[in-house]
Amino acid sequence: MILNKDILKALENEVGYADLSDLLKVFIEDLKENYSKLQVDTISNEELSSITHTLKSTAGTFGAEELSILAFEINTDIKANNLKDSSVTKLTEMISETIEVFQDISDLQS
Repeated sequence: MILNKDILKALENEVGYADLSDLLKVFIEDLKENYSKLQVDTISNEELSSITHTLKSTAGTFGAEELSILAFEINTDIKANNLKDSSVTKLTEMISETIEVFQDISDLQS
């Protein structure tokens, strides 16, 4: 499940509908920026670690649980010097799927 609607609803209850709409736009833009960063042929472990560290918490905050879990796992693998070659591909695909889901939600709120 890309989106845990209960988490997103709890966030909406906390910040309000209008602020959630603004926050979703920022979250989507951040996802797009990270997606672009991952499109390079080589990405340093430092930069990947920074991206995944940020994603594990922000994705979790917005209810993007699969992305949050994957980011956590990759971040852990980097720290253990056990990063798999396919990890960046998986992360890129998951970010793309998450952008689509959240873009649809954001469009509904507009």
